[in-house]
Amino acid sequence: MVQWRVRLPERHPPKVQDSTVRPLPRPLTPCRRPGGSALLTGATIVLLLLSFGSIAAAQDARSLGMGGVTVAGPGAATVNPAFAAIPGRGRTSLTLPLGVLSAVTRDYWDPSSQGFDALSTLDQASNLGMYLLDPAVSPDHVTIGIDARGLSVTFQGGATLRLAAPATFTTRLDLPIGGQIGPVNLAVRPFTTFHASFAPGPDTKRIFGSGSPSASGTLTADAEAGVAVDIGTAFPLPVSAAALGGARVFAGIRGSALAGLAKASVDLQGRAQAEQDSSGAYTGKVLYSLQGTYGWGGIPVGTIGYGAQVALGLAASIPSGAGTVTAGVAVRHLGIMVWNLDQTQVRSDQSSSSSTDLGLVRQVEVARHVDLDANLALAIPQGDLGVPGMGVVLAADGNVDLSGGFATHAGAEVRFGPFAVRGGAGYDGGLRLGVGVGLQAGPIGLDVALTSHRSLFTDHQAYGIAASLDFGL
Repeated sequence: MVQWRVRLPERHPPKVQDSTVRPLPRPLTPCRRPGGSALLTGATIVLLLLSFGSIAAAQDARSLGMGGVTVAGPGAATVNPAFAAIPGRGRTSLTLPLGVLSAVTRDYWDPSSQGFDALSTLDQASNLGMYLLDPAVSPDHVTIGIDARGLSVTFQGGATLRLAAPATFTTRLDLPIGGQIGPVNLAVRPFTTFHASFAPGPDTKRIFGSGSPSASGTLTADAEAGVAVDIGTAFPLPVSAAALGGARVFAGIRGSALAGLAKASVDLQGRAQAEQDSSGAYTGKVLYSLQGTYGWGGIPVGTIGYGAQVALGLAASIPSGAGTVTAGVAVRHLGIMVWNLDQTQVRSDQSSSSSTDLGLVRQVEVARHVDLDANLALAIPQGDLGVPGMGVVLAADGNVDLSGGFATHAGAEVRFGPFAVRGGAGYDGGLRLGVGVGLQAGPIGLDVALTSHRSLFTDHQAYGIAASLDFGL
């Protein structure tokens, strides 16, 4: 049997067991050393810019404190355009980029550091709106065995990896700038979208148990950046409220003209294979094939992406003995995108790598990343529960991303005058928990949340702190 023992960097030389020791990085110290590379400084600036794109995101600190739920109502018009017609307090929320602080306070961001940890960096980078208290940490040891059963892998310490399970990650950062003119909502919205999925082969699961002659997997990812101009309106439907028991029904539509500025995509296929040579000795080899493209737009019309999207929504406001029930359903990101970009193709495998300038390339995408949303909330006004100044909001939601992914959340908020206490739970690629508090001072509020989520590719439950400023309209 051949066995590799992979250890992480230590202050003392690692022990060798049967073969070469290869380092697998993990954090050793919580704080960065003075100084730092220019690369890290540049990365910090990029992270700061990206994280500010979370302004007006559905999962601000109020949402995260309620388990990630988006409360149905006028404050959620970005999710369902029909909510803009419901009477009540609108909200604009600015999520503070607390996650960027880790780039200057934690060592795992710096590739030149002994404490660099790719798993911790991935965890924090995918959650820039919060400061993670305990991001996922790479295993202390990875033991790779090769024998008559094939390949076998065991982990010790660190986070338990879930490399035998499919994983999907989608994030969209938006920065809408605009307002309402009469019945029309106008906004200019810079955006970035990132979508990635990992699909393990059917042989991969066995290497973590009984062993397998091979293990394979495919990683695909694409990212886009551009600017949108949004025009929307919402209005009550001509339905008699008396005929519906006092309920009012609303509809909304939002159209977007899109200009695409940059796009990148990658397809990485990998396979580890165990083989036995003529002498009976077992060996292992790793094969991979990477194909990708990236492209940029420019001022000339011929080198820029363009397209259009539409979001449609229905909502209802229903009075009840307990309070007001608000419900809505919506579909978003319906449309077409045509990319005309100067593209470069990249190819690489274990024996060679190359890049080729493809020139101007056209790519047409129809109805990509379509979202289906459903939201429900019960608002009990302050004073109706017999406690002066006390009001309650109960909320639940569900989201289906047709490119892969499902999420659902439920939470509650109890408000005492200007103070609010929150809690909730949900599923969003894994268990999500949240508790939070809020303080409203006139039109401005501050929300803080302690939240948890399942880290990508692991069973680790990470906890973090999020904060956002709330501006009442």
